[in-house]
Amino acid sequence: PRGTARLVELIRTRTGYPPEWLEWLGANDLGMACANGLAAWLAGCSSCAGTVAGVGERAGWAPTELLLAHYVGLRGEANGVGFKALPGVVKPLREAGREVPPRAPLCGDAVLQTSHPESALRPETAFAFDPERVLGRPVQEGFRPGCGLDELARCVARLRGWSVADPSNPEVVRLKEWLDASFAGGRSSAVGFDEIRARLQTFARDVPGGGEAPPPI
Repeated sequence: PRGTARLVELIRTRTGYPPEWLEWLGANDLGMACANGLAAWLAGCSSCAGTVAGVGERAGWAPTELLLAHYVGLRGEANGVGFKALPGVVKPLREAGREVPPRAPLCGDAVLQTSHPESALRPETAFAFDPERVLGRPVQEGFRPGCGLDELARCVARLRGWSVADPSNPEVVRLKEWLDASFAGGRSSAVGFDEIRARLQTFARDVPGGGEAPPPI
């Protein structure tokens, strides 16, 4: 971005071209395509080229959806930009066989997944934006490989209504063993709260001797 701003300023100074004659097209070779586009804008380049999800040769280009998000931030107004249409824009890419990384900002399938109940309860403060209002997509609560006992304990405490999240609780430990075995067996999708809830109910039915089950969840 430092070099981008200097380059745009140099071109404008030496040619006298107005901003509307200048367009920036930057590849994402070093992961800075969007940042360079912003630097070009701020230095006086009126246009910045991008592609949906950054699809392009080599490392790709600046993702159009991210450029638009920063455009809204710079202008302080949406000017007709609506991100709820993004899934429909990305769909043809997938149908054409182009991969959209699950964690691609704004448009990836997994970008709204969280294993933190607090984030799911207050997404407008946990995320950089309110996912439901901006994207029209709800937060997806779920666990992936590598989740820890502390995360699971908070989840179980929430579902059980416990005031304290205890990572050493037998239910939490058993749940962690089940998750690890599932992912080791080849599972790639996240385990959502609904599935966690069902698994805890299964554990309750397994209480030896017909003992009292935990509170409803």
